Amino acid sequence: MVGISAMALMGCRNTQEAVYPTVNYTQYQTYRLGSRAMVGSENPLFKWAQLSSRIEKALEFHLPSAGLDYASIGSEPDLIIFYYVVTETGTEPPMVNYLVGWKAAPFLARGEQFSEYEENRLVLDFVDAANDELVWRRSTDLSLKSEKEAYRELSKKIRELVRKYPHPPPKS
Repeated sequence: MVGISAMALMGCRNTQEAVYPTVNYTQYQTYRLGSRAMVGSENPLFKWAQLSSRIEKALEFHLPSAGLDYASIGSEPDLIIFYYVVTETGTEPPMVNYLVGWKAAPFLARGEQFSEYEENRLVLDFVDAANDELVWRRSTDLSLKSEKEAYRELSKKIRELVRKYPHPPPKS
C-alpha cells in the first residue's frame, strides 16, 4: 500500500530511503510513471511548467541502468513509479560551537533569532503494480531557488537515486 505519506517523510528531515529486505526486486523488470493528484499552487511541481516533464525525461533516461524498461503499450508494468517534491519549512535554534562540535543551544542564544529554513526533497516511490504496495522509496535534496538551477541539478540527482535501486542480476 502506498500508505507511507508525504507528511511522514516531511516529519523526519533525514529520511532518505525505504527498502524492504523481504522484497524480491528481481521480479520487477518494467515500469510506468504514475501520477498523483497534487493539491495547491504552492507545490513546487506547479512552480515551473517544465519541472514535471524534466523529471520524467530524466527518469526515462536513467531507469534502464537499474534494469527497468518502460512497459510496452498494451502490457501491464511490474512497477508504477511516482515522483513528487515535498517542501518542508521550519525554524531552528542558533548553533553554538562547543569544543566537541556544533550544538543547538537556544539557552545561550543571547538575543539571536531562530533561523528559518525551507528544504525541498524529490521523492521517488516504486509501487508494485499488482498489489499496490510500496517496495522502494528514495529521496534527495533538490534546490528550487531558481528554475535554471533546478533543471541543471535534476538529471544528476535522479541518476544518484536510481543507482541505489536494488539491481536485479544482469539479463542473460
